[in-house]
Amino acid sequence: MHTHVLTPSEPPSLRLLTVARALWGAALLIAPGAVLGDLPHQRLDRPARGFARVLGARHIIQAAITSRRHTRSWILAGAALDATHAATMAVLAGLRPDRRKLALSNTAAASVFAAAGVAESRRI
Repeated sequence: MHTHVLTPSEPPSLRLLTVARALWGAALLIAPGAVLGDLPHQRLDRPARGFARVLGARHIIQAAITSRRHTRSWILAGAALDATHAATMAVLAGLRPDRRKLALSNTAAASVFAAAGVAESRRI
């Protein structure tokens, strides 16, 4: 399998996507309440904070993998993971009215990451 570290010859958009994902993940991991507290939904309770931290860790891991293994298949796998997250959050929004705004915020963010991943895979 072909692996390498990002180099100046890599598309700047891939570096930007990887850095954005890592920063978003770090923010969710370190301060989920501060990051999500300003969004248009209810105050985060303990389970929501825990979920945000797990999601943040996943984003950091995904950014690390993408920075080392930035082949089309790895980028598409990440996009599929983001799309799956978006879909599950959309289902949660329908099933749990008390979590709807938070779930829809997650759906939107995950959809953006999924779309960016698909677009980036076409550049590789």
